[in-house]
Amino acid sequence: MFSKILTFVSLLLIFFLCVGSDCKKSTEPKGPYYEGICRTDTAGNIIEDDTTDWQPRIDSMLPTDLLGVSPPFPNPCSDQITFVYYLATNMKVEIEVYSKPDKLEVILLSSYQSGGNHQYIWDLKDASGSYLENGIYRVYIKATTYTGKEYESYGDIQIERSTPLK
Repeated sequence: MFSKILTFVSLLLIFFLCVGSDCKKSTEPKGPYYEGICRTDTAGNIIEDDTTDWQPRIDSMLPTDLLGVSPPFPNPCSDQITFVYYLATNMKVEIEVYSKPDKLEVILLSSYQSGGNHQYIWDLKDASGSYLENGIYRVYIKATTYTGKEYESYGDIQIERSTPLK
């Protein structure tokens, strides 16, 4: 009897702690905003991996994953970068680039796409057509089913030009 009371009290305690903290699952990436980049060559081969970026990877998707990504290439980049992703079904896809956690630089794509392999080549320009400065940017690839279920992958890219912009 004592163990049942103890279990009940423990559950009540957990419930009240949850209610006090809202128990919401964070949609923000874990850890520091820029932990590093997954360095890739011009063919998409990984040179140095950041395993916190670009998950789930296309080559390790589970049957329940509806969005898979590959690390973009080349990264760092100087004139363009290619994003490769896989959709298990028809979905609305958005690709957004941020320079800070809350500073949207450009929405690269926002459209419905059929299931299958896709790629998007970005010329490193913002919404006004100007080239983004050298630096590290966070890119989100978001996919939403017709029923509203959302999937997201993110990672960091580095723009690194040898000559400064004018």
